Amino acid sequence: MSDDQPFIATLTPVSSLAKQTNVKNTIADTNPLKGFNVKYSVIAYRRSDGSKAATKVYTIDAVGNSTPDDGTSMSLDGDTEMVHKYDFVVLSYNSSTAPADITVAFLRQF
Repeated sequence: MSDDQPFIATLTPVSSLAKQTNVKNTIADTNPLKGFNVKYSVIAYRRSDGSKAATKVYTIDAVGNSTPDDGTSMSLDGDTEMVHKYDFVVLSYNSSTAPADITVAFLRQF
C-alpha cells in the first residue's frame, strides 16, 4: 500500500448484513487503494493457531467497488468471536498485478 497507510475494516456476519438496510461500506471510505483495476489480496489467519483460514484476491472496478476475482466472497467459520477470532492481512501493489500469497512463517519475521 502506498506510504504504508493502515486502514480499518468492519466485518459484519452475513446473517446480520442481510437484515440491514443502507449498509455503509466502511472499507471503501478509508481505502488508500485508488484507481481502476487495482488488485489486492485479503488473507485471514486463525488467531488460535496462526493457520491460514482463507485467501481472496479482489479487484476494484471503475466505480470503486471491490469484487472477488473468482466471483465468490470470502467466507469464514464461526458466528461469533467466542468461536473463532481472525487476524487479517491486506496486500496490494496498488496496480493491476495481484500480490503473491504469503505464509505465516513470513509474517512472523515482523
